[in-house]
Amino acid sequence: MVELNYIEHVAVVKLNRGVTNALNLALFQGLAEKLRSAASDPGVSAIVLSSASEKFFSIGFDIPGLFHLPREEFAAIYRDFNLTWMELYTLPKPTVAAITGHAIAGGCILALCCDYRLMSSGRLSSGEGGERGKLIGLNEIKL
Repeated sequence: MVELNYIEHVAVVKLNRGVTNALNLALFQGLAEKLRSAASDPGVSAIVLSSASEKFFSIGFDIPGLFHLPREEFAAIYRDFNLTWMELYTLPKPTVAAITGHAIAGGCILALCCDYRLMSSGRLSSGEGGERGKLIGLNEIKL
């Protein structure tokens, strides 16, 4: 679900959980593990967080996967998400979010926790002949 590659002295961490990169416990744990590995590597001078998908950086929480969880499991997911973004936010090395597509909700939070954010230009097809730009934001604000 999370890939770690190196380009010279830069660690590139990519979310790779399908097209939308919906966030779940396994993804948080994998992301935290890769971030710790890159942060502790003396040969790494910076970390780039990106996505294997060109359509979505991340759509946020895997909501359908949360509906039927017992309270304890949901609490564990929420706790691990908070620990993961806090770990990303406090990394001792410069971090860059290379946003390849939509970064919504939890995906936006992960991007905001990086020191710098770069979003690819261009538009995504809406499927109806029109085009729309890539989106970044916290849709929860509307709720």
